[in-house]
Amino acid sequence: MWDVFISHAAEDKDRVARPLAEALSAAGFKVWYDELTLRLGDGLARTIDRGLAESRYGIVVLSPSFFAKEWPRRELDGLTVREISAGKVILPVWHEVSRADVERYSPTLADKLGVSTERGMAHVVEEVVRVLAIEPAASTGAGRVAAAPPRPEPAPSPRRRKTLIAVASGAVVALAAAVQFGRRATALPDLTGRWVIRTTERTPKTYLNLEVSGAVVSGTTETLGWDQPKAMISDGRLTPQRVSFTTTRGDMPAPNGSYASGGRVQHFDGRIEADGSLHFAIQMDGGYFEEVVAERAVPVVPHSKRVATLLGHRSTVDRMVLLPDGRLASASRDKSVRVWNLATGRGELEMTHEESVHSLAALDSAQLVTADMYDVRVWDLRSGTLLRTFVRGQDHLTDMLPVGGGRLATGRLDGVLDLWDIGAGRVEKSLGTDGNPYIARMALLRDGRLVSGDRDGTLRLWDLARGQSQVLGEPGGRGTSHPVLGLEAMPDGRIAVTRAQGKQNFLLDLASGQEQAIELPKKPVWLLVVAAFDDGRLVTVDANEEVSLWDPATRKAELIADLEPEGASLVSFVQLPGRRFAMGLGNDKIAIHQLD
Repeated sequence: MWDVFISHAAEDKDRVARPLAEALSAAGFKVWYDELTLRLGDGLARTIDRGLAESRYGIVVLSPSFFAKEWPRRELDGLTVREISAGKVILPVWHEVSRADVERYSPTLADKLGVSTERGMAHVVEEVVRVLAIEPAASTGAGRVAAAPPRPEPAPSPRRRKTLIAVASGAVVALAAAVQFGRRATALPDLTGRWVIRTTERTPKTYLNLEVSGAVVSGTTETLGWDQPKAMISDGRLTPQRVSFTTTRGDMPAPNGSYASGGRVQHFDGRIEADGSLHFAIQMDGGYFEEVVAERAVPVVPHSKRVATLLGHRSTVDRMVLLPDGRLASASRDKSVRVWNLATGRGELEMTHEESVHSLAALDSAQLVTADMYDVRVWDLRSGTLLRTFVRGQDHLTDMLPVGGGRLATGRLDGVLDLWDIGAGRVEKSLGTDGNPYIARMALLRDGRLVSGDRDGTLRLWDLARGQSQVLGEPGGRGTSHPVLGLEAMPDGRIAVTRAQGKQNFLLDLASGQEQAIELPKKPVWLLVVAAFDDGRLVTVDANEEVSLWDPATRKAELIADLEPEGASLVSFVQLPGRRFAMGLGNDKIAIHQLD
C-alpha cells in the first residue's frame, strides 16, 4: 500500500515530479513514482494499475504537457474511478496553467482546490503533507489488484547499510515533524476583527468583518464599488488551519436585513498562514475564480488633514487651475465654472456653458479660458463677464493648454492640434493633419515645446514654432491601443506618463530616451499619475483609492489622502501654496488638504 501515486507527463519530471517524490519519500511516505518504483523487467501497464489501485491518494501534475498526452489521461481516469467510489483521492498540482486552462480540459478538476507551483515546490510539498499526515486513507475498494509478493533484494554492503540507516533515521525525524506540523494548533485561532483584501484584477477592495464563536464564523463583507457593498456571511466554518464561508448579494435587501437569493454568490475558502494572513480561493457562482490574500486591517493615517471643503458644484469636478491672484477655478460636468476664494472657502464667480466643461486655463491675471466639446470661451476674471466665444466648426475638442504669448493649444478628436491667437480670435495654425488618433492629454515643457499623448498610447513631441512633431520612440511599448491617461511635465524636463489602463507608469527623459518605472511599494493593480509637485515629486492615485506622493530619487511614496471615506474617486488635483492641495472629486466636492 502506497501513500501517494504521482501522475505526470515526462516533460514535468525534472521540475516537479522528481523533487516532489524525493521530498515526500524523505519525509517517510511511501510514494509510487516510476523512477523509485519500477524495476527492470516490470510489466509497465500492470505495475501502474496496481499503483493506482493501492495508493491512498493520487497527485496529478496538471500542465500543458499533461493535457497534450494520452497516457496521463488514462492514469487520471483510473484515479477518477477511485474517487467516485471512495471519496477524496485526487490532489491536483497546477504547473504553468491557469484555472481557465484546467476548466477547458476538465470542469470537474477545475472545481477541486489545487496547489500551484508558482509559489515554489516547498509550498507544494507542505500542502501535500497537510493531507497525507492528517486525513485518513480513502478505501481502495473491494476489486483492487492483489499486491505481488515482494522481490528479494540483495543484502547491502556494511557501508551501504550505514547510509540506509542514516537516511531512515532522518526520514523518521522528518515524518515526526510533518505529523506534528499537521496536528499542531488544535486550538481555534482568533479571527474576530476587520480584515482587508486589497484590489486585484477581479476583486475590488473588500473588507471582511469577522465574528467567531467556537467553530462558527459570521459577520459581513464590504466590497467597494458594488451597488450593494455589504453582504451577510453564511455557512461560516473555522478549523485550526482553514476558514470558509459564503456571501450573497441580492438585488434588494430582505426585511430581516439579509440579502435576497439569486444575487451574487461568493464562496470563500481560506488557508490560515503562519504569518497570520488568510489566503482565500474565491469562487463566484457563474463567474470568476481568484486567489487573494486578506490581512488584518490596520488604519493608516495620511500625511495630511482636510482643512476645507468647497461646496457648490452639482456634478464631478473635472479640472481645476490655480489663478495668478491665488484663487482657485474649477470646471464641472454640471456645465459650470466656479472661482473660489481659498481664504474664505466661498465661491465668488460662476460662469456657464451649454455642455459639460472639461478644460480651463488662465491666460493671465485678468482672463480665464474655458472649453467644452464644441466651443472655447474667454471670461473676465474680475466680473465673470463673457468676453468672447470661439465656436469650433470641426471635430470635438479633447484638451486645452495655454502656451504663452496669448496663445492656446487645443487637441481634437481627429488628432489635429490647433494653435489659437486669443487676441485675434482665430486659429493661427493647425498641426498634425495626418490622421493621427485623437489627442488625449497635453503637457507644456519649460523650453516651449509641447508633448501630447494619443488615444493609442503614442507620445508626440511638438515644436510649435516650426509646426512640426515627432513620435517619441517606443517608450513603455508603443501602439498599446490604450489611451494616455496621465501626462505631466516634471521640473527637471522629464515627463511622467500613465497609459494601458494604469498599468504602465514611467518617467521619460526626452534627451536620452531612458525610462524610469513608477512603482509603489505595494504594487497596486493600477496606478495613475495625476500631478507633479514643484519639488519633483509625483502625485499618484491607485486602485485602492489611496493618493500618494512618489519621489523619483528615492522611489519612496507617502500616503497623503485616503479617498475611501469620501465614497468618491479622484478626478482632478492641484498643488496650492503653503503645503496645501486641492482634490476635485466625483461626488461634486472639492477637498482642500494641508500636508503635515
